Amino acid sequence: MHGLIGQQGIVPTWEYLRELSGYFGTVQKIWYAPSLFWINSTDIAVTAAVAIELVASVLLILNVAPCAMILICEILFFSFISPLQNFLRINSTECCGRQALSPFSSRRGEFDRAWRS
Repeated sequence: MHGLIGQQGIVPTWEYLRELSGYFGTVQKIWYAPSLFWINSTDIAVTAAVAIELVASVLLILNVAPCAMILICEILFFSFISPLQNFLRINSTECCGRQALSPFSSRRGEFDRAWRS
């Protein structure tokens, strides 16, 4: 994860969140990018989040407090996905191509254009 969203990664979390802070107010930025990394986005925080999610996933598989583990996994999932939105969008459209795998992918392009505007 450090190579992707770490402080020196491809899409540094702190940089993405800083840019969002310039565009949105406090509530809007958290709504747009729900992430625990608003609190701390250092490499140590990323490592801790990965470790906590790994432990929560194993405990979920072992059926230990499943509701709590699902909640922890969901919160951490959104924490990782929020900073990766632009990276995932670029890779799914440019690298794989819009028509690559699905007969419905032409409709997806319409959705992408509507969503971006």
